[in-house]
Amino acid sequence: MIAGQSDDELQSLVTEVRSGRRVALERLLSRVHGTVRRWAGRFAPDGDAAEDITQDVLIGLERRVHRFDGESRFSTWLFTVTRNVALSRRRREARRETLLAERQHKEVKEATEPSIPDPDVARLASLVLRYFDALPSQQKRIFELVDIRGLTPAEVARRLSMEQSTVRGHLFKARRCIREQLLEHHERLLKEYRS
Repeated sequence: MIAGQSDDELQSLVTEVRSGRRVALERLLSRVHGTVRRWAGRFAPDGDAAEDITQDVLIGLERRVHRFDGESRFSTWLFTVTRNVALSRRRREARRETLLAERQHKEVKEATEPSIPDPDVARLASLVLRYFDALPSQQKRIFELVDIRGLTPAEVARRLSMEQSTVRGHLFKARRCIREQLLEHHERLLKEYRS
């Protein structure tokens, strides 16, 4: 059960969301938010990470709810979604830490030897900037501050007088949009770059 909501009530909202009722999605999100946040706290090292997991679950819920087959209780399914998002986030963070360590090692190595520019990296960076230019203004602004200038979402929230969850939501959407454009139009380049 989710925060006083029966699975039947939630299932009814899910049915309405699937039929495209925007109001039903907002009601569903408000009813599950606290529970998802509590579950996310079980998998997160701190409150900020738990809030990030919560936002990832809630932002993707409209898309994911169409995968709910009704064979289990909605609360069981939503807990599984939350756990999977948290585990996926943990794997991404581990990869990011590994890449950061590799990058730092590479920077030390490059500082001692001359380098030749990598054309694939330059091309990928120019594509990211091209798709960045097409983002809605708020997403563009937040993406620039976090992913280009290196500010944290908390710093951006203070600077723009916004809630951190709003900043994270815009950042998530911007990154997803750029990633989808790259995958749609340049999948081969991405595969070559990763190899």
